[in-house]
Amino acid sequence: KRRVWLGPGQTRTAAEKKLEEIGAAHLIGRQLSELSGGEFQRVLIAYALLDNPDLLLLDEPMTGLDVRGGMSFDGLLHHLNDHLGMTVLMVSHDLHLVDHVSDQVLCINRTVHCHGSPDQVLQPGNLAKAYGHLPGLVSGDGIEAFIPIAKLK
Repeated sequence: KRRVWLGPGQTRTAAEKKLEEIGAAHLIGRQLSELSGGEFQRVLIAYALLDNPDLLLLDEPMTGLDVRGGMSFDGLLHHLNDHLGMTVLMVSHDLHLVDHVSDQVLCINRTVHCHGSPDQVLQPGNLAKAYGHLPGLVSGDGIEAFIPIAKLK
């Protein structure tokens, strides 16, 4: 479908420009059925950017992405914020992503439990209070991951 305010040629040109802006020009002309999860996410982001919004809302954007797609998407979020000046509001349970791409974190589980920078919020006490689990940070070979290590009673 095309945007009603754009003619057929303008829609394609605008979409191609947005794909180029987010580093996905190589996807132009490919069928959606041929795209990986990460590539498809980039196409959806480009579509959302057609109206040049000031704010982009994302709900669990890493769902269904493999490691490579996740790393690429992490870079895309930084690009949107750092180079395009876009505010990104994201809902995510992926604490690794939250830690690496967020300036501010709001921790909610039926109520607001804490708010602040990732360093302030992603602390064991805050996460245990919000989620009922004591989080663990596992690291090795330069990779870090948050995992639940004990359920609170």
